[in-house]
Amino acid sequence: MATIPEQLADRKPVINPWFIAITVMLAAFMELLDTSIANVALPYIGGGLGRSYDEVTWILRRTLSRMLSSFR
Repeated sequence: MATIPEQLADRKPVINPWFIAITVMLAAFMELLDTSIANVALPYIGGGLGRSYDEVTWILRRTLSRMLSSFR
């Protein structure tokens, strides 16, 4: 007769592959949405700060680089 720890050792976790796929797709969509919002808001951010478009593009570059560095 198997004891409780032996029974638990034989159990495998149940992972639904659809849950993983939906989570990854949702995360990718959210990053795309965030990047699009940053692109649209960039001229308004520059106007509000009194800076040129070239000076505020670092905001978008920094956002994109943070997103890419989170995948490592």
